[in-house]
Amino acid sequence: MLKEIPVIPIDFRNCVSTDDIRNLLKENLNLSEWDDENPDDLLMQLKELKECKIYFKATNLVSKDISGYMNQMIDIFKNAGNMYDNIRFFLMIERTKIPIDFRNCVSTDEIRELLKKHLNLPEWNDKKPDDLLRALKEFEPSRIYFVGTNLMPDNIYGYMKQIIDIFNKIEDMYDNIIIYVRDVITIDFTNAKTVYDIHDIISDALDFPEWYGRNFDALWDLLTGYIITYEIHLKGTKDVEEGSYLQKIVEIFQKAESEYDAHKIIIE
Repeated sequence: MLKEIPVIPIDFRNCVSTDDIRNLLKENLNLSEWDDENPDDLLMQLKELKECKIYFKATNLVSKDISGYMNQMIDIFKNAGNMYDNIRFFLMIERTKIPIDFRNCVSTDEIRELLKKHLNLPEWNDKKPDDLLRALKEFEPSRIYFVGTNLMPDNIYGYMKQIIDIFNKIEDMYDNIIIYVRDVITIDFTNAKTVYDIHDIISDALDFPEWYGRNFDALWDLLTGYIITYEIHLKGTKDVEEGSYLQKIVEIFQKAESEYDAHKIIIE
């Protein structure tokens, strides 16, 4: 069975004062007062928390005049996550989700038009990648999903790869864009008769390594920490029997989708 660790999301988007930030932390984590001049006060309280995952959400949306204090809290919680085993700290910048579906593209012009349409980009010179880099540098914080590039014709995939490389470079240079290349994959369980069949089908479809353990925990580990991002169509699972092994497999996929933003799961 997967170990259930409590998840504590704390949304700061409506904070307009340092007191708002402090009150959210005290309310969600059951903390007492601490001395901001002595960060160890807060660290010692965090050390005593029960094991949990703490998600700071929308910290980039707090009022500018309290952003310094927000960053101070982020640093303290990062330190706590690094120092103590009971805390897993995640910083979730509020980003606009922008899926761009390339699966039906048959020309480089269609790729360009999709990018200009979804990202409101000006024209750029393909021979001068800096043109596109400059346009993306000032882009609002976003998660951009390139969907279905694996289904494109071979004759334009080289151009698509060039575009992906530019976006990856932006992700490395700046913190405003996160790029996901989301391949579209169908996993068909229609003919699965045994537990081994189920895991073989998954492993083949997602190109898992040979050391894949073929159990619930191993599937979870690879879905959340190993593979590239996918739009996964689970075929033959719509009317699966309640409590069956396959239903539990589907639940693991759905849990991976809900807890990790990279995957999209479609039941068929």
